[in-house]
Amino acid sequence: MNFLPAIENPWDLLDWIRSNPIQHEIPESTAQYGKLTEDAKVYGDVEIQPYTLISGTVITGKNCFIGPFCLIRGPVVLGDNVVIGPHCEVARSIIKTGSIIAHKNIVLDSVLEENVQFAGFVSNANKAVKGYVTVCYEGKSERRSGSYGVYVQENSIISGMSGFAPGATLPPNSRVLKPSFIFGNGKTTAMLDFSL
Repeated sequence: MNFLPAIENPWDLLDWIRSNPIQHEIPESTAQYGKLTEDAKVYGDVEIQPYTLISGTVITGKNCFIGPFCLIRGPVVLGDNVVIGPHCEVARSIIKTGSIIAHKNIVLDSVLEENVQFAGFVSNANKAVKGYVTVCYEGKSERRSGSYGVYVQENSIISGMSGFAPGATLPPNSRVLKPSFIFGNGKTTAMLDFSL
């Protein structure tokens, strides 16, 4: 993923992919399944399962997999060995090498670093009431207009049935092992446990 610019704040990277048409010298995918809309362009080494709909630009690394019945709305960038399970929606996001998104997840306007694992039924909100989202990163918070999902740093595992507030950040090696709602407040991530 050397074509991505070196940007310090992950939220700026999302702004960059939304405002720059991604042009990269990767041969078009030989994906044989799924449905591509007229504006869809898929580049890289990816297996796309039946009944998946793709719109916009999707760039993948090597050995990626997109399961059946997914909705992928570009621009989306997937690193090497990324797995998107069945019945997922991914839109305007960057999912880096080795990450696994299990079944029935929603990933919107987000950055997932290397080796992030989402169990089933994880979702993130990407818009706040009144159009502003407070994004958090390295102990700082900033109020922005627009859509911002979640920033999950490397080697993190998120339990199924969990959700993220818009602009939330999880630090490296996070373990959310019970269904939780994750808020981003700048310095820490608070989790409310909904398990019985």
